[in-house]
Amino acid sequence: QLLDMVALGAAVGAPLKAAIDFESEMADVRKVVDFKDPVNGLTKFGNKLKSMSRTIPISAAGLAQIAAAGGQLGVAEEALPQFVETASQMAVAFDIMPDQAGESMAKLSNIFGIPITEMSKLGDAVNHLSDNTAAKASEIVEVITRAGAQAKDFGLNAQQTAALGDTFIALGKKPQVAATAMNAL
Repeated sequence: QLLDMVALGAAVGAPLKAAIDFESEMADVRKVVDFKDPVNGLTKFGNKLKSMSRTIPISAAGLAQIAAAGGQLGVAEEALPQFVETASQMAVAFDIMPDQAGESMAKLSNIFGIPITEMSKLGDAVNHLSDNTAAKASEIVEVITRAGAQAKDFGLNAQQTAALGDTFIALGKKPQVAATAMNAL
């Protein structure tokens, strides 16, 4: 009977925890995104995230984390759904946490001046590099996030920066060391 009670508690508690996590993350979204419709904007966006979570293998709370990271870094309300979709694909493909994917994508968009709608091209390049070399996608993203501004000043675009970072990592360097080496150039 005790095991039945524990199982029942878990069955009832899991959806409740998921709902609480989602609402907590949506509170973070509310803090950083100025919705044009202050009354219904957050609710509509929350419903959109729940709908997206049915086709994207990340929970609605994870998608809200991505949205909060994008909002904090200045992604406009109208660009958030595309941002969330692209960043979630990167999170899954690169095996990184959703909030980290959102933060990295927003920073790289700002550093290289890449519109959110074209960030998937950089994601494709990183994915190609990680599939064909000894570097992991998460390591490449870490390098280009750390060294991107200096690389841009040096005249490299985002894909070239990813390729150079991939080369250092494939040679056995840690992402931090690779970024430092790129900055030293």
